[in-house]
Amino acid sequence: AHEHALTYALIQVNASAEALFAALAPAQHPNVRRIALTALSQLETNGLNASHIAGLLTAEDDALRDRAMWVAGFHPEWGGGLASHFESVLLNKDQKTYAFSQMQRQLEVFVKQPEIERVMGKWLDESWADLEVKLLILQVMRHDSVRSIPTTWLEPVSRRMYSDASSLVTAAIETVSHWTLTGSEREVLLPALEYAASREGLSIAARLAIFSSIIRFDPHLENEAMKTSLEAYEDASTPGLREKALGIWRDATLESHQMKALLPLFEHSGPLHLSQLVDLFHGHAEPDLGEAFIQAIQKAPANASIRPDLLLYAVDSFPEQVQDQARLWLKSIEVDVGQQRRQLQEVLAQLPEGNVRRGQNVFKSENTACSACHQIGYVGGQTGPDLTRIGSVRNERDLLEAILFPSASFVRSYEPMIVETHDGEEFSGVMHREGGGRIRLVVGAGNEIRLEEGHIESIRPGQVSVMPSGLGDQLSPQEIADLLAFLKSRQ
Repeated sequence: AHEHALTYALIQVNASAEALFAALAPAQHPNVRRIALTALSQLETNGLNASHIAGLLTAEDDALRDRAMWVAGFHPEWGGGLASHFESVLLNKDQKTYAFSQMQRQLEVFVKQPEIERVMGKWLDESWADLEVKLLILQVMRHDSVRSIPTTWLEPVSRRMYSDASSLVTAAIETVSHWTLTGSEREVLLPALEYAASREGLSIAARLAIFSSIIRFDPHLENEAMKTSLEAYEDASTPGLREKALGIWRDATLESHQMKALLPLFEHSGPLHLSQLVDLFHGHAEPDLGEAFIQAIQKAPANASIRPDLLLYAVDSFPEQVQDQARLWLKSIEVDVGQQRRQLQEVLAQLPEGNVRRGQNVFKSENTACSACHQIGYVGGQTGPDLTRIGSVRNERDLLEAILFPSASFVRSYEPMIVETHDGEEFSGVMHREGGGRIRLVVGAGNEIRLEEGHIESIRPGQVSVMPSGLGDQLSPQEIADLLAFLKSRQ
């Protein structure tokens, strides 16, 4: 408040630029320099230029550096001067260790300035830029603020995939996998991606990143890519691999024999991942695949987690006989509310003592995948409610009900909605209005659908939670007790 008042007073009394520059001198206190910089930036004729800001970007005071970045954000014409500053800092071995702790954040702020975009591509090819510098540049190039990919980056990034340094190859692959590709990049990036795919020694995560990029140019999934993604899905010990494999299958155009290769995975999938596997079968119509699909559903240990609307959507292109089998199976597992209440009381009465640390492991495990949808602190997904302080607002019975029967009640703002389009398609999920006549429907972890409001026939409340049911069937009584203990500890 004091800082704002002082800054406002300086502007109102029309403080001279000369006096404010004197207050900006290195000998002054960081607070004084910060106020002077803010006041200067508000003067119509202030004399500020890139060299003044560049000197402040390496200041020891965090708040002063942040203010300098804020001011520079209004001056894209300073890009050339700032680019020269960044390059000189990276070349200065004495400053490098200190500078790297700040450089990534600063480059992420300025990355959309045309001159900074241009020199970042150039730096990747420079002989003075060592491995550490190039890894930093690639990290910045995949920042969330980068929407359209500058053409000046394509060649330098693709050349890194031919590097002898495996860490540089992996970083380049990861960068490309984060980009939104439109197809125009195919000529430059596809040969480099295909070369990288043929290299030995890459991690399975890096290989998945390659295939996820390649299918954006060609949705046909080669046998090697299918084999690798299946191996990744079956590796439940490494967090995140199943989601990456599912993402590839969701974006690819899978043939019938590839779809059949997914069926054995049903037996080893928890509620969250099983629902995503089921969704992949929408649009397929081969009778023998449909028969095998229904049989796999019936045998899957987590099959109680499959939402009826999701299963019916998955089989709507299969022959009527397959659709009838799906409806018959759904009828056989219809929910008995009274039975649910009795089961809830029985489980609650027989629960052993829980352990918070073990419960955290259950929460983060691939089998439950709770952290894929729920955030605790700064970690986790945002499909479902934030659970950071859930223990202070929900008692043990409420938490157990949410685990065993997630469709029994819904958290406000996370109620499922059924959206029907003019062409008769129905989608179920948590709805968010984005403005501009569009809605975003979250149908599962990492799975969203965007619809134009003009294409929507009706919207009505749903009865089935986006959170899969059947989790209680996948956990032992001890694991349930541990998970409850962890959630209750979130105060």
